[in-house]
Amino acid sequence: MSGLMSRTVVLTVSRLSNFAIHLLSPLLLVRILEVSAYGQYQEFMIYATILTVLCAFAVDSSLTYFLPRYPQRERAFVTQTSGVTLLISVCVLSTLLLSKDLLLRAASYDFVAPLAAYTFFFVNLNWIEYFWIAKRQPRKVLYYSAVRLVIRVGTAVLVAYYSRDVLTIVWSLAVVEALRVALVLVYFVRQKTFVRDIKPSELVEQLRFAGPIGASALVQQASRNIGKLFIGGTLGPIALAYYATGSYLQPLVRVTRSGIEDAVYPELVRAHNEPGGAVRLWQRVNVLNCALFFPASLLLIYYAEQIITALFTSAYLPAVPIFCVYALYLVRRCFNTDVLLRTTGRSGFMLWGATGALVVNISLIAVLSRTLGMIGPAIAFIIAELAAELYYINRTLRALGLSVAALADWASILRILVSCILALPIPMAFDLVSGNEIFRAIGSSLVYLMAVLWLAHRLGVKDIGRVVDYLRSRLHGRAIP
Repeated sequence: MSGLMSRTVVLTVSRLSNFAIHLLSPLLLVRILEVSAYGQYQEFMIYATILTVLCAFAVDSSLTYFLPRYPQRERAFVTQTSGVTLLISVCVLSTLLLSKDLLLRAASYDFVAPLAAYTFFFVNLNWIEYFWIAKRQPRKVLYYSAVRLVIRVGTAVLVAYYSRDVLTIVWSLAVVEALRVALVLVYFVRQKTFVRDIKPSELVEQLRFAGPIGASALVQQASRNIGKLFIGGTLGPIALAYYATGSYLQPLVRVTRSGIEDAVYPELVRAHNEPGGAVRLWQRVNVLNCALFFPASLLLIYYAEQIITALFTSAYLPAVPIFCVYALYLVRRCFNTDVLLRTTGRSGFMLWGATGALVVNISLIAVLSRTLGMIGPAIAFIIAELAAELYYINRTLRALGLSVAALADWASILRILVSCILALPIPMAFDLVSGNEIFRAIGSSLVYLMAVLWLAHRLGVKDIGRVVDYLRSRLHGRAIP
């Protein structure tokens, strides 16, 4: 367990550090570009995000399942992953270029060529992080991803500062990704990673596993961005800039969750053959998710106005209500039962869940946007996500023969929630202290988080005690048996 915890901590820190670096990009761009230009940049990134999911189609991330399951076929799976991704990306982006006129009807400016170039170089040979995760080498992920992101953000900010032109910025990002592909290709060719020993049966197995996940990921990505597309299409780039700012918690939550999930999933696959092993491990991770995300969600809502003003300037204060709604996304992501169900090798259910969530999302956007304005799509997204999770829970209970009571450690989760409520007077008391608002909010948040963890531990949440023991063992240079 200590080894798993170490990998989880390293990957989570890696993803959070990378997000902190990634966050520098909008923080600086909102100060360099006009609001409308920043909205155009976000418009490009929305389409780029959807296209990268479509081109990758979860083939790269499926390595975290196949490498632990077939370690002797490591190079074969890496080779076929590279080939399949290349084929998909060529087909998708060729279609994009041929459909340029159709896309320009919805876009506010012509960014099709840099979009195709950026997406192609971004997705190809992008399996390297999943490869190292499956090989239990999270530190390599930390170093590689950090360097990659620093270069990307630095390039975007420098080009924005000197050009003030959105198209120049996105073309520079495409060039950076092209250089990355060249370097990664040279490295793995020298390592003799690529082989010709490809078995059709393994290729079919990988496609059957990745296909539903990729399709569901695409639908999920569409669901995450449909609100932005709606706002941009109906209200224009300035409103899109506000909405993108308010919804910036969404990638933060996904980044945090991906660090935890990517570290845990291979271990869940390995524990699947042990009776009840995967469920017990998932329950412990679920409790720690709640201990992390419950108090964070409350703090983000409490200090929403200060956070938006400090990070994005007072020009983006209209984003505050949207930011508060998206803070609830942290609570939803505490419960990822689809991860547990995927340990059985099943993935088709994810497509149905994601499709249902998209339908709910679009339906609610049409209704809520008329009465609630920009906040309507945000509320629609949260409700759709909750509906998807209820569907995944139902499938998990049936597939694993569990009851609702046996699915999670509900007693510990309730104790964490009680701890969050009992500690609420702390930020209220800090409001009475004079001084700089930002420093006061930071101090209040740290004290509040420590108080919640202490109260939960005292109320009997054993997994928090295990984390404390782990941290003590690391400080004293010894492992937990």
